[in-house]
Amino acid sequence: MSYINHLIKERKELNDIETATYIFKNGMRCDKISVDEKVMMIMKKKHEKFSEDEALSWIAFERQCGEWQHEGEKREAFEDGLIQGHAQGHIEGHALGIDEGKIEMIALYIQTRFNVDIQKDIQLLSSEKLEKLKENIYTFNTIEEIKEFMRNL
Repeated sequence: MSYINHLIKERKELNDIETATYIFKNGMRCDKISVDEKVMMIMKKKHEKFSEDEALSWIAFERQCGEWQHEGEKREAFEDGLIQGHAQGHIEGHALGIDEGKIEMIALYIQTRFNVDIQKDIQLLSSEKLEKLKENIYTFNTIEEIKEFMRNL
C-alpha cells in the first residue's frame, strides 16, 4: 500500500491491480485515480463472488457482530468506571472521584489496547480536557494519535 501511495504522490499511472488495491483499501476518495471499466469489472466480479459464497458472508457478518459486541462491552466498562469514580468522589466528600474514575478507566483502556502506561500524562489534564479525551478515546488507532490529541487540547 505504501508503494501505491508513493506512486500517487509522484502522479504516476497505476495499473489495474494497483488501482483495485487502492480502491479496496481506501474507497473512491481520491480524484487522482481514474477508474476505467476494466478495474470496475474486477471489483464487480470479486464482490459477486463474495456475495454468492454464504460461508464468507456469514463469517463477515459474525465478525462484524463480534466487533459491535466488543465495542459495546468496552463502552459499558468505561461507563461503569465513571459511575464508580463518581460514587467514590461523593463518599470522600469531594468531586475529584469523578475525574479519578475517568483517569483510571482511560488509562486502563489505553494500557489494555496499546500496552502503554500514560496515566501520569492523563492526570495532568483538567476536567474539561479529560472529558474531551473520554469522548474521543474510541476513535484513536494508535498511541501517537492519543498523545497528539492530548497535546492539542
